[in-house]
Parts: sequence; C-alpha cells; structure tokens
Amino acid sequence: IQMGLLPTSTPALAGFEIAAMNRPADETGGDYYDWQPLLDGRVAVAIADVTGHGIGPALMMAVCRAYSRAAAPSTPTPEALLQRINDLIVNDLQGGRFITMAIAILRSDGGVRMASAGHGPTLLLRAGDQHVRVFGGDGLPLGVASDERYDTAHDFFMQSGDCLVLLTDGFVEWSRESDRQLFGTERLTEVIRQCQHGTAAEILGAIDRAVQEFSQGSRQCDDTTAVVIKRR
Repeated sequence: IQMGLLPTSTPALAGFEIAAMNRPADETGGDYYDWQPLLDGRVAVAIADVTGHGIGPALMMAVCRAYSRAAAPSTPTPEALLQRINDLIVNDLQGGRFITMAIAILRSDGGVRMASAGHGPTLLLRAGDQHVRVFGGDGLPLGVASDERYDTAHDFFMQSGDCLVLLTDGFVEWSRESDRQLFGTERLTEVIRQCQHGTAAEILGAIDRAVQEFSQGSRQCDDTTAVVIKRR
C-alpha cells in the first residue's frame, strides 16, 4: 500500500489538506492518482482506473498519465482535458480495455470544477449540514469511442470543513465471503459522515479500515485508490 499527503505549498492548495492512497490487487495495478499545478495557478487532481489489474493495465495507466501531464498545462477545463486524453489514447487501448477517470481542478478560493469519464462514485460532504452529494460517472470511459464528447462538468465551492472523496470502485465493490454483500456507497457515505471532523489523512484511513473490517479477510479482487481533499 502507498499512502501519503500531497504537498500543499502550491498557492492554490494552501487552503486544502489532501491525502491519497493506492493498494494494488497484484504486484502492479491499473489505478493511479496524480496532481499537477497549471499555468494559471490552479491545480488539477486526477484519479483513474484501467479495467483489470496487473502488468497490462499498469502499462496502459503509465501511458494515460503521460498524456494527462503533457496535455494539462494547455487545457483550461477538466472536460477539455478528458477530451484531449481520449483523443490521444483511443487508438492505444486494445482487447476491450478502457479507462475511467475523474479530474477536479482546484482554485485557491475553494472553487472546484470537476468532470468524469465514466468514473464514480465521487462524494462531496458539506460540513454545515452533513449532506453528502454523490456524483456518478458522466460520459463513456476513455478509449471506448473516438467521437465521445465530454461536455458535462460540475462547479462548486468548498467551505471550511467540506470534504471531497475521489476513489476507485475497488472500495465499494469489495465483498465479504459470508453473504457476498458489497461494501457499497451507503456504507461509504456513513463512514465519511462519522469521521468528517478528522484530517484528510484520518478520513482516508477511516475509509480504508472500514472496508478492510467489512471484508472479513476476503481476497482483494481489484485495486483500491482514493484521494481525500478537505477544505481547511
């Protein structure tokens, strides 16, 4: 497992705490998270998941990350960045593979613009009333169709204490052996509410522990990756 805090010395991140983790199901995995300062001072935070796990998806994820980092500085919105990555990668993916991806671009005033290529769930907890908004995956995953348009984006402001959780489906789809129940989005939502006063790292740790305890030792069948962004 890899877990750590993202550096917040970049001005756009000064008002945020960001923690991230990655636990591949095999020695190599097809999930990744990344962050990158943009030319105008904003910061792009991305999470993605290639179908399957192992060396093949890991290689494709390296290609996707390279395309993303090359395109991000000159691409002003997350939906335009998804469009550009899809244009670049659609001919690289073979054998029915595809990539789900979510990108959130953060501003120093707490503003967020987020877009998704078939990636979800993403959860936003409002500290004021404990309401949790669940975002599904908008549009097709990357690499499915060359003519797919990524036109949907979500704009919102994060106030002090608000928390944005981006994760891959390995968390919500982890099942326990006793009844084959999935951990699911409802349990995830409740965990986030219960630990909302913690730091980003504490919230991330609570999510990971809750899924581990729920699974009752069942085998991890998919990579698990998450990024927790908390407004100070």
